[in-house]
Amino acid sequence: MTTEFRIGRTLAIPFAILAIFLIANPRTCKRTLVRNNAAVTTNSASEPAGGSLIINSNVAAPHRQAVVHYPEGLDAARLQYLVEIDPQFAAPKTMPCLKAKGQTASTDLCTVLTQRGYAEYSADGPLVLTREGVLKLNAVTEMSDSWIVPVGQRKFISVERLDDTGDGKFLATVRWQWKPNEIGGSLLGRLQDHTLSAEFAGGAGHWVMNRYVKPPDTDWR
Repeated sequence: MTTEFRIGRTLAIPFAILAIFLIANPRTCKRTLVRNNAAVTTNSASEPAGGSLIINSNVAAPHRQAVVHYPEGLDAARLQYLVEIDPQFAAPKTMPCLKAKGQTASTDLCTVLTQRGYAEYSADGPLVLTREGVLKLNAVTEMSDSWIVPVGQRKFISVERLDDTGDGKFLATVRWQWKPNEIGGSLLGRLQDHTLSAEFAGGAGHWVMNRYVKPPDTDWR
């Protein structure tokens, strides 16, 4: 009887442990799964879809190129070329520097020229170009009372839109800026956008610019 009791007690212990494990383990697993699911849900709520990282920034978005649909035979490069070869767009920006000393209409330009050593006031008063000025100031023109000095060129930036106006004609809105030269860079502040509108006509292989609807302005800004 003692031997059987001992055997029964010996077997009872493993069975008891097994019973406890079977009863307790599912509950433990369930609690673990619930905690894990809660953590995953919390993390998912705080992260964007796809797990990508979002960084907040106060930097403004760059200017986006407009989506423009071109007719057959006309593209952005061709349209830019037609605008850039037009004499009115290609004409340089010029400013006058009056020869008489103290003329407020051209004080800023004259100051730049004299500070750079490109011009100086002669003994009898009028402003004259120095040897350095003659060499460096390309396309400067002498008038009776002033020097006409080129300060920049127009620079094509982008086609903002292109509208079909019928009869094979399209109206383009173009964005451009001034590109100052050495002298102009001292006179022009922060570059600003300008716009023009021009009508184009033709077909595959022979597009032309007919006319300006809104010509390029001459404001130095």
